[in-house]
Amino acid sequence: MGSVEADVHAEVSVEGDVLGQLAIGNNILQIGSLHGDLVTVAQPGSIPNPVLRPPPVKVVPRRPDPFFGRRAESALLLTEARAGHAVAVEGSPGVGRSTLLRRVATDDALQSVAFLSEMRLSLDDAAQVLFDHFYHCDLPLRPTPAQARLLLQQVRATIVVDDIATDTARGLIDLAPNCGFVLATSSPVAGVRSLTVGGLAADEARALFEHSLGRALRPDEQSDADRLCMFAGNSPSRIVATAAMARASDQSLGELAEEVWASGASPDLQPTDADARLIDLLAAIPGLIMPESWLAELSHAPDVALRLRRWVTSGLVREFPDARYQLVGSRTAPADAREAVISHAVDIARTQRGHIRRPCPMTDALQAVLADCTHHADWQAVLDIGAVLDPVYAQSGRWDAWRDVLPPMLNAARAVGNRAAEARALHQLGTRELCLLGTAAAGLLAVALRIREMIGDTAGAAATRHNISQIPPAPAPDVGHEPPPQTHSRPRLKAAAAAATALWTTVTIFVAIYLTYSTPSVSFATARLVFPDQPISAPGATQVATLVNNGQETAHITMPRTVGTNAADFEVTATTCTAELPVCQSCDTTVAFIPTAEGTRTASLAVDVAEGGVVASASLAGTGSAPTGLIVNPPTLYFPEQAIGTAGQSQTITVTRRDPGTTMLGQAIVDGGAATAFGLVNDTCSGQVLTNAGPCTVDVQFVPKGPGPQVAHVQFVADNGSVAAGVSLQGVGVPRPVTQPGPRSQVIVPQVVGKPIGTARVMLAAAGLRVGAVSDAPDDSTPAGQVVRSGPAPGAQVESGTAVDLVTSSGPPTCVVPDVAGQDLESAKSAIAATCAVVGAVTTKLTSESPANVVIRTVPPAGAEVTKGGAVRLVISKEGKRVPNVVGSYRGAAEDAIQGAGLSVGTITPADPSKAHVIASSPAAGTLVEPGSNVNLTFEDLAPEPEG
Repeated sequence: MGSVEADVHAEVSVEGDVLGQLAIGNNILQIGSLHGDLVTVAQPGSIPNPVLRPPPVKVVPRRPDPFFGRRAESALLLTEARAGHAVAVEGSPGVGRSTLLRRVATDDALQSVAFLSEMRLSLDDAAQVLFDHFYHCDLPLRPTPAQARLLLQQVRATIVVDDIATDTARGLIDLAPNCGFVLATSSPVAGVRSLTVGGLAADEARALFEHSLGRALRPDEQSDADRLCMFAGNSPSRIVATAAMARASDQSLGELAEEVWASGASPDLQPTDADARLIDLLAAIPGLIMPESWLAELSHAPDVALRLRRWVTSGLVREFPDARYQLVGSRTAPADAREAVISHAVDIARTQRGHIRRPCPMTDALQAVLADCTHHADWQAVLDIGAVLDPVYAQSGRWDAWRDVLPPMLNAARAVGNRAAEARALHQLGTRELCLLGTAAAGLLAVALRIREMIGDTAGAAATRHNISQIPPAPAPDVGHEPPPQTHSRPRLKAAAAAATALWTTVTIFVAIYLTYSTPSVSFATARLVFPDQPISAPGATQVATLVNNGQETAHITMPRTVGTNAADFEVTATTCTAELPVCQSCDTTVAFIPTAEGTRTASLAVDVAEGGVVASASLAGTGSAPTGLIVNPPTLYFPEQAIGTAGQSQTITVTRRDPGTTMLGQAIVDGGAATAFGLVNDTCSGQVLTNAGPCTVDVQFVPKGPGPQVAHVQFVADNGSVAAGVSLQGVGVPRPVTQPGPRSQVIVPQVVGKPIGTARVMLAAAGLRVGAVSDAPDDSTPAGQVVRSGPAPGAQVESGTAVDLVTSSGPPTCVVPDVAGQDLESAKSAIAATCAVVGAVTTKLTSESPANVVIRTVPPAGAEVTKGGAVRLVISKEGKRVPNVVGSYRGAAEDAIQGAGLSVGTITPADPSKAHVIASSPAAGTLVEPGSNVNLTFEDLAPEPEG
């Protein structure tokens, strides 16, 4: 190790803590510098070869002891693993997959074993984890994908992974073909045998409950224990939690069983005040598996595990073996819970920076918080948390996870105006690309260097220049000559060959340099911009795309534009990219995301480069969510082409409040690059108090000031100064005709029905036609965003330049589920049939509180919206009788009470209890059963029945 370090050095001073080194290809990455990681080309032979660890390799968890049931499943998995086969284990959360996999991994029949938990990684990062388990290297190494494939083919072991993404599972199996795999997956893996795991058998569940309770069950407790296990779905983890709850409770098993069955503790149950804070904290960050220490700190409760047991038992919360918890399903948490979790994560990030060296459950939790902060544009938190994760993922070789952290940090730095952090993020992105021999390294590092020089960061600029100096020259082009032979038999031929090789190298390097630097090389520094989820019509989030010229000549470019399927959902609001981009310079384009529909929205930001006829592009992606607050219709106004300086026909925006309450509107304004081209007329919104009782409207008129696309947006401002809603405005200005036009040619309206609106616009333009008014309407059979009809219709013969009006689909119509609670079945069916919904499955539920044969509830609930043809399920009440409490009664009184409750006396034990009283009933007292059901009685002979 010492000799390796002696061969590796950097030409710049390194400030801050250096966490370590990592070899990748022919480079060595020095990690942890204050100004960013440093790349050094390794001296020949300085990077040691990885060595396969001698068998057996045992990376296993603690053996689950005792282990109940699953004997057949365990035997099958062991057999398949020893034979080198792959098996995917499926099952719902908490059903015991983790325990089963731990049992298999710790079986003595297996030789080399690697047990991995929660491998939510890319394939390359997963390969790095396996490499670290089975290979040793004096210098930490990240093998290239080709090296990893070659090295892992030499491994013979059993690999057990508890929770792995399905797509990663298939690739991992192919990567290590000589290994057996036992994988817990959420869905089947193509070509892999599946084993579905359900709940334990009744006797196995009871045995596990008894063991977890810590004492033997009495005969009268067995039925109650069975009921508690049934409530837990016979799921092992939930049974253990239930037994722990029973052990800590002062109630009897019968009382506890009655309570949990009566409460029906389920995901739709509102928790008590004592538990609400814990549930809210778990719901605050989607996908977060929260350590118990976080919950204890944030809830100020010392008994977190005890208080969560009821919710683990009910299936609302999932408990992990290492004292971590996760909410099952979704739940809306109050804003203060999310703020508390983020604040706690930021505190951990600030105090633990430099101390966390390897990926662990803590970094997984921080990664989930970082993703949520990126989604909500909490940029300072992104910078704080990213500063911890950046070196951890780099040092561990998980470079796909590293890649996922750096772009949010770059966007965060730009959003808060931190140029130093922006430069460092670009430096790190470029450094990663350099180590992976990516083509974007030069551009990213060049922009980082320019920023560091601008802000006077001398040390940072030196670090970036150092990495730029390590960029290898471009490979020589193949001009059709055979390379000189590598070996010769005589010294004179060797000398001639060496001279020829030197000449050939000089020529090819010159050609490569000339070809590389004689033309501009223009690209976006970030190839993909991902926007946070945005409600429809709400003011859009913005991000900045930086265009870089890495060539040796000035590039002549067009102004950036959005193109693609959902181009209308992304708006260029500002740009410094104009006609020319000088050498080693960059320009910025600000893009806003204003979705026009729910779901994933994609497009591209495109710039045409005259030299070479190429197009530089960056992909754009975002997700539109359900509208909140104010709803605007339409979310985008498209104006047909209009002569410069002339007014076209106005279009109307309708603003509606979605929820009860009021919104006080201030002045509606037009903002954006072409704001002066659009005017507001007939404004009934400004200064109005808007409720859900009725909308307000604003008309917009388009008067272009110049030729070409004109883009702006209307903002509806609330009285507190915040923007409550926005509408995108798009139009095209054309020069006024200077001469009397002659007769126009006749063209055919193309078939645009069924095409996306963007495609329809292109087809009409190609046919010599203009797009007229665009509106939308519900349609059952056409996906949202596609053209439903045009006017004139497709196939019509019209003059060239005619405006074609388009109607697009807004998707199937929706209707509100009616409130039919308390109605009989036929009346409820009629009420639902009167809407656009249909009646779905009808189920019954025993009740003693409601009249029989009436609707208790609907699924979805009353007031919810469903699409046309959607099914509404009905839950109908069915008469139920509660078992009376006859414990302590003699036989005659007990039988009278049971029969008086509308039930029947079942089995009596012992058979002739003439002088005994009841000590237990089955079902137990208070249980809700069908009328006429049998109630079994158990008697004990204690004393003679009193006379008289």
